[in-house]
Amino acid sequence: MQALYQKRQARCRRLRPLVREACTETQWRRLLLHQLDGLSYRAIARMEGAHDKTIVESVHAAKKKIKIIFLKWA
Repeated sequence: MQALYQKRQARCRRLRPLVREACTETQWRRLLLHQLDGLSYRAIARMEGAHDKTIVESVHAAKKKIKIIFLKWA
């Protein structure tokens, strides 16, 4: 069990910079605000003075890039 945990941790350490570098600063910030902080797209849009649709597209683009990375590493 411990070996599996260590293997997963090592994999995460390798993936983290790839995921971060795949996204633009704006995409990364919006993704974190939405996924980690739990802010709605509308709340992020208001914070940034942008349209809701712009935020949705930005977060979606970041998720798409991350998905591609994970599929390559699967």
